[in-house]
Amino acid sequence: TRAAKVGSYPLNPTVTNHFASILENQAKPAATEITAKGAGQPGTPVVGIYNLGTVTSSASADYKGLVFVGYDGTYTPAAVVKVEESLLKSARVVSAGPHGGDMVCGFSEPTGSGEVSQCVWVTKTTLGNVEFIQGEDLTQNPDAAKLALKVRTAVEQASS
Repeated sequence: TRAAKVGSYPLNPTVTNHFASILENQAKPAATEITAKGAGQPGTPVVGIYNLGTVTSSASADYKGLVFVGYDGTYTPAAVVKVEESLLKSARVVSAGPHGGDMVCGFSEPTGSGEVSQCVWVTKTTLGNVEFIQGEDLTQNPDAAKLALKVRTAVEQASS
């Protein structure tokens, strides 16, 4: 679900609405690959962008944001990790936190962005992707794994 905050980082509805369709389109190839490799079946995407600093306009080069694209669905976690490891550079499995499942972090290379930090967690019913922006461009973040766990804690909800 889209949370109002990730830790102390507030959701930025304006920036989220501005980038939602772009981010959904950027996430599609990985979701398609997961389906094609029989690793899972992603549901409807949920997008949220959270302010990492005091600047709130992505038109400013000083804007820093945490980007979340998540899916419900059905997954085989080990198979999803294998797909993500094939898509990420310097992929490494990291702690998925107290909710269980698996998480892998590394660097992706979206067109024209250079290497950008990306973390993906997966359980049998959830898939979450975390990236970072500065201004309007995807970027690297040295705390990617730690921040991805904060996102997961905020957005992942038990099914009812």
